Parts: sequence; structure tokens; C-alpha cells
Amino acid sequence: DPDVSIRRRALELSFALVNSNNIRTMMKELLVFLDKADPEFKAQCSSSIVLSAERFSPNKRWHLDTLLKVLVAAGNYVRDDVVSCTIQLVSESTSQQGYIVEQLWHALEQDTMDRQPLTQVATWCIGEYGDLLLYGPSASEDNAIR
Repeated sequence: DPDVSIRRRALELSFALVNSNNIRTMMKELLVFLDKADPEFKAQCSSSIVLSAERFSPNKRWHLDTLLKVLVAAGNYVRDDVVSCTIQLVSESTSQQGYIVEQLWHALEQDTMDRQPLTQVATWCIGEYGDLLLYGPSASEDNAIR
């Protein structure tokens, strides 16, 4: 709809409908919207996706993947709360740190010209957990993750 107020209300309604049963499906659709949204919607949408993922996340890896997708899709329109939530989740998810550092490294290999929040998160994580990127988890840690 060309009316911004109708699109904004539709976005709010979409987030109100998210629950633990439909989180995966709704997030797929909302991430597609975020990727194609006008800049005026990206900040609010990215923060709302982060809050919904935090509330209804089925597991840590899915949660981390979702936050990474938000950082990529929203670019510079990501609010500071998304950056801090992502860093906090990575620091608390010891079993997933090697995985997310590798994913962030691959995300940095892409064009990051307009993705300063992604660069912030990635450089912090690589600084903290770069040894996992270089050497990977030990065999016992790798088996424990699976």
C-alpha cells in the first residue's frame, strides 16, 4: 500500500501475531520484508525482529542466525540495541561461538560498505573468539555441539 501509516500498522500487526508456534515462518517473511523495506521501516523492523527472536527463539543457533540476517539486511539502519544484544548473545552462547565467528567472518567477506553495525559485531567477535576461527573447536567440543 502506498500509505505509510497503513504499512506501519501492518508491520505492527505482523509482530503482534508472532508466537512460539509460528516464529520460524514469520521471521522468514519479516526478514524478506526487512531486506526490501524502505529505510524508514528498517530500524523499527530490525529491533522488533530482535525482540521477537529473543522472546520466542527455538534454539541458540537459530537465534544467532536470525540476528546475523538482521545485521546484513538492515545495514546501517540497525539500532545500537541490536548490536549490543547480538554481542551479548554471542558472549553467552559458548557452544556456538566458533560457529558464529565463522559466519560473521564470511559476512565480512561480502560488501560491508553500508553495514557498519555488522562490522562492529564481527570485529568484536573475531577479536574475542578469533582463535576459534583459526583453530576451530576441539574434537570433544565439536561432538558436544552435535
